Amino acid sequence: MSDILKNIKIIKLQSWGEKFKNVTDLLRENEHKFLAKSQINRSFAGVLYWLSPTIVSTVVFFGCLLMKSAPLDATTIFIILKTLRSMLEPVRWIPEAFSMLIETKISMDHLNAFLLDDELNNKESKSLEHSSDIRVEIKGNFSWERISCSSTERYQLGSKK
Repeated sequence: MSDILKNIKIIKLQSWGEKFKNVTDLLRENEHKFLAKSQINRSFAGVLYWLSPTIVSTVVFFGCLLMKSAPLDATTIFIILKTLRSMLEPVRWIPEAFSMLIETKISMDHLNAFLLDDELNNKESKSLEHSSDIRVEIKGNFSWERISCSSTERYQLGSKK
């Protein structure tokens, strides 16, 4: 933080404040335009996502009407709509399934690379050793001391040198 404040002070002292402010405002304006466009695209995609079953049903209905490929009675129309509605949920899960497949492949590649990696050889492991023969040394006299509480008894680890 102190480096940032010092640099801000230098910029102000050298009268670059206005130019620095203009560049910052321009960058903020570009970022604002990008974020606004991103949110509009996200909203459009959400609306399209939730309206897609209705749009598909309408297109199939008018396709059958124009091509006269099937008789348009109530039974046929309801069967087609029921079929499209039953396909709705699996179709909505397709992007999620692709995402899970990609994550699984990446994880498997990482595991594969880890498991197929060479083991440490003795030269590398010996270079990690310290020159001293003592690794960890603990000196002391340890015992359990009984602490009496109102209704229960607890034990506490005590250390005595």
